[in-house]
Amino acid sequence: MSVPTISKSILTDRNTVYTEQDVIELVISPEEVPMLNTSQGTYLKFLLEIDAEAAATNCIAQPDPMSGGSAIIQTISIYSNNGQLLEQLEDVNTWTAMYYHYSKTQGLENMRTLMEGVSPMVGTGLKSQYFTFDPIEGTTFKPVECVIPMYMSGLLGQGQKLLPVVALGGLRIRIQLAKKEKALRAYTAIGYSAQNGLGPFVGLPQIRGLPVAGAPAMSPGTNGATFVTATTIAAATAIPFIDLNTAGTDAAPASSYLVQALGDFANVPWSAGQTLYVTEDGGNTVLLGEIATVSSVGGRCRYTFVAPGLSIAQITAGNRIWSDANTLKCNFKMSNVELICSVVQADGKTISGLMNQVANGGGIRLDYPSYNLYRQNLQAGIPRSELLIPCTEQRAMSIVSEPMRSVDQIYEDTLMPVGDQCGSYIWNIANRLTPNRRVSVERVAATNANQELKWDSIHLHETEKAVGRCDIVPRNLCENARLFCIGRELAKSGHSFDANTNEIRLNVEYRSAADDNVINKLVDTWLYHIRTVTITPNSVAVDF
Repeated sequence: MSVPTISKSILTDRNTVYTEQDVIELVISPEEVPMLNTSQGTYLKFLLEIDAEAAATNCIAQPDPMSGGSAIIQTISIYSNNGQLLEQLEDVNTWTAMYYHYSKTQGLENMRTLMEGVSPMVGTGLKSQYFTFDPIEGTTFKPVECVIPMYMSGLLGQGQKLLPVVALGGLRIRIQLAKKEKALRAYTAIGYSAQNGLGPFVGLPQIRGLPVAGAPAMSPGTNGATFVTATTIAAATAIPFIDLNTAGTDAAPASSYLVQALGDFANVPWSAGQTLYVTEDGGNTVLLGEIATVSSVGGRCRYTFVAPGLSIAQITAGNRIWSDANTLKCNFKMSNVELICSVVQADGKTISGLMNQVANGGGIRLDYPSYNLYRQNLQAGIPRSELLIPCTEQRAMSIVSEPMRSVDQIYEDTLMPVGDQCGSYIWNIANRLTPNRRVSVERVAATNANQELKWDSIHLHETEKAVGRCDIVPRNLCENARLFCIGRELAKSGHSFDANTNEIRLNVEYRSAADDNVINKLVDTWLYHIRTVTITPNSVAVDF
């Protein structure tokens, strides 16, 4: 039986432009929306644009492609009219990245690009629906309309069928936006180092990017691509400008790295406000300075500097040149925000019967799935750690843990978990080790090349069950190393697990090599469960 519905737009409490860590308020009144048909979907619609103001942005960036427009959303809180918290969905951007990854198909990827603001970063190509790039003329950022389904919400998503808003007295939705460092990804696949002047070939991480075809193997963690100079500067002289090599060849040792060979400089990502470094003939790193202007001179890309540096040794044409990723800055702005929902065309008799059931029939009870997020520190250098998950959910179904970077950087994949060379894990659930032996993750948690093509069979099976029990259809399992997580199905379909009276612990073990477990991490643990809202004449209460 079909339910007649109409689509209705709910506007924000103030029609304004929002940016990082702002809070958006949406109110669904019972008079306008007495009942929602959430099986038809509830959508957050907005315009998303990179902030082009000079003080805010000096690089090419876009929302993290792992979650598209959802990357800018940190927390969604849903309240009843009396202030009862019905759902609090934390780290929406991180959860959406997991949802996108494991549920994706080519068709869904195309749809998410068209509707949800996903713009993939492919190789070193400086192309996106969020901007038009020209290194000489500058970058023109464009607004993109995003229509985001409320995937994560069991109340407003498609898990719930009919939601009696009138019985709840209305709904208030509070959306907190993410920090720019977590929401955005700068284009650093070529020509950048995160070493802050230490040079692209010292320490980790080094030059960020992809090896050039035919290039000799680089040391672990380097995998870099850089440009080379076309300018020779004598020792102990100021550096007024520097040109990039456009010949496509280089006789210096840098020949194994990418050389700018395009007359239109289409793959040069630097712009005014960024900082450049160069390698001297003696191997030292020299700070060229902050870029003042970018121009084309003699068919080459020329950079002048606000305060030019001083060469110590000679700088010969063909030496490596790169930018410091730590100087990148960018922000976003969000406008025209509205909530699109499906309103049931219920007559007065239906609404009266519903309210009479609340008043005289013992109230209304609604079950709906949801998530709670638990977070623990996981320090680098500790070979074995046991994490107690302080769960209180009485009807738990699945649990998924993701080790994330503790510090967000605009030049890193902040929504991608870090394997960090983890060796194995085992769960301790209700004082029982499960599975009955440790699960190896050495292949999927490795940092070597082509890890996307590797898997650990038992871990893959455990991940498939855990993700599927979270109502995420696991369509994409061949790339599970790209989104490393540790999961466990707690109960089969139709059943649940009492996580309130039974402890859940996660024991992880890292290998002992020098490059293992080198990153301080925050472990995000998602516990998927069923909660119940009870609506009576005098109260709205939630149990889980």
